[in-house]
Amino acid sequence: MDGTMPAAESSDIVLQKGTNAIDAHGNYITGWEKIGFHRAIGGWFINYLPALFLAVLFIFVSGMLIPSLLPYPDATGYYEVAKSMYGLMFLLFDAGTGAALGRFVPEYRVKNPRKALQYISFFVWFQMFTGLTQVTAISLFVLFWMPHLTTAHLAWIFLVYSTIQFPGMLAVLDGVLKSFQHYGKYITVKVFQDIFQFCTQIIFIMLGRWWGVSNPAVGELIGMSVGLVLGLYIDDFLAFILAARLFDKVLKDIGLSIGSCLRPTFTRAIAKESLIYGLKTMPAGIYGNMLGFFSFLVTFSILPQYAAWMGLISLAKNFTTLIDTPGTIKSNTDYSVAESYNNGKKNLSHFYITQELKWRFFLTLYLAITIVIMIPIALGSMLEVFGKNWIPALGLIPLLAIPELINVFEKPVSFTQVNHPGYDQGISLLGSTVSFLWYMFLIYVVNIDLNITIFIMKDIPIQITFLCINWIILHKKILPIRVRDFAVQVFFLPLIPLGIYGVFCYFYGGVIFPLGAALLGSIPFAVITIAMVLFLWPALLVCPLMGIFGAWDQYSLDSFQRTIELSGPSKWLVNWMFKTARFFYMKSPLRNRFPVKGAELAVKEAGELEETKRAQDLKNVKEQSGH
Repeated sequence: MDGTMPAAESSDIVLQKGTNAIDAHGNYITGWEKIGFHRAIGGWFINYLPALFLAVLFIFVSGMLIPSLLPYPDATGYYEVAKSMYGLMFLLFDAGTGAALGRFVPEYRVKNPRKALQYISFFVWFQMFTGLTQVTAISLFVLFWMPHLTTAHLAWIFLVYSTIQFPGMLAVLDGVLKSFQHYGKYITVKVFQDIFQFCTQIIFIMLGRWWGVSNPAVGELIGMSVGLVLGLYIDDFLAFILAARLFDKVLKDIGLSIGSCLRPTFTRAIAKESLIYGLKTMPAGIYGNMLGFFSFLVTFSILPQYAAWMGLISLAKNFTTLIDTPGTIKSNTDYSVAESYNNGKKNLSHFYITQELKWRFFLTLYLAITIVIMIPIALGSMLEVFGKNWIPALGLIPLLAIPELINVFEKPVSFTQVNHPGYDQGISLLGSTVSFLWYMFLIYVVNIDLNITIFIMKDIPIQITFLCINWIILHKKILPIRVRDFAVQVFFLPLIPLGIYGVFCYFYGGVIFPLGAALLGSIPFAVITIAMVLFLWPALLVCPLMGIFGAWDQYSLDSFQRTIELSGPSKWLVNWMFKTARFFYMKSPLRNRFPVKGAELAVKEAGELEETKRAQDLKNVKEQSGH
């Protein structure tokens, strides 16, 4: 069991006709509607095979295509400058409505789905009106004030970048699908959005380059930068259309429709509640963004070749952020905990947290070892041929990987989503202050010679300090965390198999890859290596080693097994990984020696919560069908 308890079977027909989610007996058909941790981990695994495909495509695009089309890292850096300039303004006009959406939708999905849609409706209309205001304000600034500034050459980039704020709600259904815990559909949207983005980036970079070359007043570099910004915007419309279609299917299965989200169906009370809650979450964000803006101005003025370095960091981060893709499990778990905690199920909430920590810890370490050791080898072979100006990005990968690894231990639940926004605000305010003062101390007191290494590493002491503060608050004020109940299985046992895997990767990169490259050529063998890393090694090395060293228990294996049904296109690969993990676990002398405690109470609470949810969904379906 994984915290999922199916609703009691009924022999009576309660509906004349079932839906895609509920059968004629009133029971859930799909695992996405059943309460349990399998939804959070399934939301990651359903993306596994598509992510592998996209990773191969992305390495090709980042290592060969983009460097060929976009030979100057500065072009990407200018886009990063625009983001830094307007982040504070965008936050102010958001008014915290995104935080309110994440707080109320998961709760009312269980208790009153119709009311949940009213919160979404308010967000949509609020964002459209404030977005129009922002685009107008930035346009006036660019046209009348910016020509007198030293950044006047970036006017076109700033102007085009401002359009992302209208209609300003294109990403809303991504978060809503997660709030409804249909992670499979959310992942489908993100996968196709990545594909759309690859295509639109390439098309608009080429168009921008042609426009810049044809107009010397604009120039090739600015033309490519404008094309990049447009390419990163147009895909949002395509993704929204897909998300709307998928979410409409979810709503129809429980007797509702997406029209209630897109029409102004919200009440004055909903608007007031959303704004009051959202504004409570704002002070820390505003303050942090103000300090971040001042830090940006300091860095922009003293770091040599700022735009070029930001472009190189952007390329390196495309890979190092993959290390924390299991953070998706944490994000998914935030919604599960919001659902359980706000409905009084604290044992279930604690169980969700332990499982999130387990999966995120071992998956992140696996990805970190793979990316830090293997990606520079494979990517370097491509950049040597297609983009030598981008080669310095390879040296940034190990540095940028460190903060991503530390993120594994971030607080495992959003305080805001469990109705304690004050803690998030207080910690964020204090963190922003300490981080800013620390940076100013290094620059103006120590008089440190700022370089790219110090710029990347400067916040790590602050990151670790506030990570500890978050855990203390979670344990003392919100939900006591019984670390001894899970520490051995979650943290200690995975270190042995992952250490063995790291030694294997180091040997492969230092010995086997040079031999293969000499025989087949560096780029062909890099492609073969990437395929093995992504498709074979998890099932043939990592999962068996985790089983041998007893880094599972019956509950975590059951969660793993339940995700197979939810894994979509990844099903065959996830099934293979599960079978190798279970086979070697059953043979291990450490089998079930260090189980996570408290799972039985979590299962009981999951069943109670699912029964409440099922009753509301049946009521809506009956009303829709005219029963």
